[in-house]
Amino acid sequence: MEQEVFVSNNKKINKVTVLSEASIPAAGFSGGIVGEADLSHTKVIGPRAFDTTNITKVKLATNLESIGERAFYENKLVMNELIIPETLTSAGGSMFSSKFKHINKLEWRTKLAVLYRGFLEQKSIIL
Repeated sequence: MEQEVFVSNNKKINKVTVLSEASIPAAGFSGGIVGEADLSHTKVIGPRAFDTTNITKVKLATNLESIGERAFYENKLVMNELIIPETLTSAGGSMFSSKFKHINKLEWRTKLAVLYRGFLEQKSIIL
């Protein structure tokens, strides 16, 4: 996918499903309205890929390698669990930072050190 493929303040996508290992580019869906995303096959999620999209649910690939800075920044995640897989080797700051989220369970399976405060930033996540 090219950078900023779906950037728009007025597009609404109920669910994004990526059926291949295609990378989500920087700012790929940024600024649009995305309900949820099934990224079960995606190995690379670029910086700001879903920044300010109001996304509520995301499923990450078990073989995810990289999440860019602010990939899911300022969204409304409401999820039972978020699993950060052991295959993650690169993680940007403020990946899931937002004022409006509630994640009941976070599983940090990667060997990467938990990032500085900006990774999750808000206190509404129950660990």
